[in-house]
Amino acid sequence: MSAPPDQLLNLRAQINQLDEQLIEVLGERFEISRLIGEFKRKTGLPALDEAREAAIMENRTALAMEYGLDRDFAHRFMQMILDQVVAEHQEISQYKSPPRGRA
Repeated sequence: MSAPPDQLLNLRAQINQLDEQLIEVLGERFEISRLIGEFKRKTGLPALDEAREAAIMENRTALAMEYGLDRDFAHRFMQMILDQVVAEHQEISQYKSPPRGRA
């Protein structure tokens, strides 16, 4: 089997770079989310804010569609993120101090 053409290699390199950026941005998002979880714990706010979650889902799904993404895919992607955020906020709310490795 011969090596892929340069054009394909260049496109794959661009995808790799974008994947790294996606992971970096998700990491930053979850760092900020953990700070929100800590704030909620300290102030007694619930881990889940259904009105905020609904607004995020509506806004981000519409935004994704503007960028040509499938609505269902965008919804599932954001739901996965929000489910993880809520799970982390619930975990944080059970501790008197931040869990190790999280600030």
